[in-house]
Amino acid sequence: MPPPIIACLDHAELADVAALRTLEAAAFPGDAYLHERLETRQFRHLIRHGHAELPVLRGADGGLLGYAALLYRRRSTSARLYSLAVPPAYQGVGLGALLVAWCESLAAARGCSRMLLEALASNTTLLRFYHAQGYTLQKLLPGYYSGGQDGLRLVKALPDIPPIRTP
Repeated sequence: MPPPIIACLDHAELADVAALRTLEAAAFPGDAYLHERLETRQFRHLIRHGHAELPVLRGADGGLLGYAALLYRRRSTSARLYSLAVPPAYQGVGLGALLVAWCESLAAARGCSRMLLEALASNTTLLRFYHAQGYTLQKLLPGYYSGGQDGLRLVKALPDIPPIRTP
């Protein structure tokens, strides 16, 4: 399938929650991810929460082609890429890399100096993807995921971007 035409990078709104749930189920199919998927209340919280951002990619038709959940902690210079989802039909065409780059830019603009994320240690495809984006292993997380599966914490230094000032 050819890459979709992206109308815009945007931020999720409450009206997007049903589409976000559909995208989440498509991106994380099967029982292995059942307990890791975000629920309706979690998407609503991320959209409303001042220490979170939910960037989305919208197609030319307004439909969602991907999302990322980005978390911030007070008095911390680290941002956390909590979740990243692109439907299987559009994986491998650069949408995930675009979302990651935008999240890094958003975090750097908020004064963060590094991005953290966790990934399933056995998901070699995802680990190769993050490595290609410049992420390196910081720590092994034994039993981090449901079912006792190990995780890995990855980290990337972010460029120094001066905070955006508004009048």
